Amino acid sequence: MAGLVNFKDPEEVKEYLSNTEIEFMFGCHKEKDADCCYRLGEFLETIRKKFPEAATTYKECCDKYKNAPCCFKVGQYHMLGKGGLEKSELEAFKYYRSACQQEKYRDQGKNDRLATACCNMALLLQQETVEETEKPVQSRILEALQKSCALNDAVGCNVLSYFYMKGFEDLKPNLRLAAKYAEKSCELGDYRGCHNISLMHARGDGVEKSYERAKSFSEKKEKLMNQSTSLSFGN
Repeated sequence: MAGLVNFKDPEEVKEYLSNTEIEFMFGCHKEKDADCCYRLGEFLETIRKKFPEAATTYKECCDKYKNAPCCFKVGQYHMLGKGGLEKSELEAFKYYRSACQQEKYRDQGKNDRLATACCNMALLLQQETVEETEKPVQSRILEALQKSCALNDAVGCNVLSYFYMKGFEDLKPNLRLAAKYAEKSCELGDYRGCHNISLMHARGDGVEKSYERAKSFSEKKEKLMNQSTSLSFGN
């Protein structure tokens, strides 16, 4: 167990990591456990720094088990051209879509990756860098963003708010829904959502006109921006 390891002893740490890797490999390859495959991929990526092996593990996990976290990671690798995988927005889109098609999990960590995959899929469609033929593109984008936001992805909520604010192809502007999603984005920690909902309260767009509410959201925006700057500079 991790609590019994003397992490100041290089040999004990080496043995512990070796045993951990073996455990994940057994769970993935022998027991066919998708979660173990994902953990093996993370281990190879973050501990061993063996990115090609991590990419292969994630890809096999996604292809075999349709595991959303694994599919999300393959999408990320294709976006970056990492681990020997081709840098390709089309391939990234395919794996983001595969992740987004999975059902909600009980584990929030898995849902976070599922939600981000849905958001990334929608953004690639919106940028017209890939083609989608399953349904009208607008429908696919909105479905993906709605799922992303429902799973508490701040960026997904913010983009969804933007579409309802400005309108999108056949979708007419709906300021009430734009405000709803902007506020949720803000609550989830996206300062852009806080900025938008603050302005909407200041103007009375889709919500009651309220100086107090506008000020409150503006202050939260500033707080989130300052936190982001502090993290960036390591303060």
